[in-house]
Amino acid sequence: MTTEELKTEFKKRGIHLVFAALEGDGALFKRNGKWYCFVNSHAPSVRQRWTMAHELGHFDLHRKKEGSFPFEDQDVFFDGQSSPFCETATIEHEANLYAAELLMPKEELLENLPDLYEPEQISSYVERLASKFEVSFEAMVRRLMDLRALRKDLGDWLLSGAAQVNMPTPNITSGETASLPKLPEKHLPVIYPEDAFPYNSEFRYPGDPPHWIRLRQPPPEGAKLFAQGIEVAGISFESARENALSFAYGKERSLELRRDPQNPYDQNAIEVIGHWRDKEGKEHSGLLGYVPRELAGRLTSEAPSSQLFATLETLILPRRKKSPGIRFSVWVSSSN
Repeated sequence: MTTEELKTEFKKRGIHLVFAALEGDGALFKRNGKWYCFVNSHAPSVRQRWTMAHELGHFDLHRKKEGSFPFEDQDVFFDGQSSPFCETATIEHEANLYAAELLMPKEELLENLPDLYEPEQISSYVERLASKFEVSFEAMVRRLMDLRALRKDLGDWLLSGAAQVNMPTPNITSGETASLPKLPEKHLPVIYPEDAFPYNSEFRYPGDPPHWIRLRQPPPEGAKLFAQGIEVAGISFESARENALSFAYGKERSLELRRDPQNPYDQNAIEVIGHWRDKEGKEHSGLLGYVPRELAGRLTSEAPSSQLFATLETLILPRRKKSPGIRFSVWVSSSN
């Protein structure tokens, strides 16, 4: 839920939302028959969002509960503090659960989960999720722990701040990681996005998982960039998965885009064809998947007669018997 959507929820309930300098995070109270929610204007934006969702929870869950108001909320969720009013331990916990589900809905969050059991990368994974859902790092860790999507020892390690000072991660012995395939070690250079690096050389960005491989390929001559960061669709289909695996572990890789107007499922379909050499140097070509349907429709609409090109960006080697991931940029010829 966005901040604007949160504000709309307050309007629907007739609650006057006020941002002002406060001692604590926020307060919800009723005066002269009108409801007010005060939010600390000096707090970070993610904290303001949490406070708004938390106070909304108080309104929906507790406003008819005798003796529960006024609420003068403190940092209960993180520091374990509580208000001096009656039954606050229970109602604060309930308001926190309400806020967590509102800002980090269970189904949506689980759909966005990366491989959280890559211990050396877990901190950056959680940071990405926190950024996507616009919540604090601590809130995301606690939500994942509550949903049992993150082991308690790893969650406690993250909350302790050990990840930020590179203290060793807890040992992973659970069955959840037993099926991880052994991958060949690739000691790739780590560079920053703004750094120059030779074309077609493999590297990683800081914080990338160890099974990610990045490449920079030269832009096609006479073409202009149309889209970046596109993931090959349909890669898990049996017909494409074997090719994708060989492509991911191959060398001298390149991509080709072919329009497929005779496709029985989508007349705008565009095939992604891979070309590569195996470890013996033998050349291979094969279908890796398709340009995502929405983008294929845009290309048909906006560049119907343009020649299409693709440059490889990122290879994500498979984990837990999953299919590999292939991300690329799409280019179109300058003249239609």
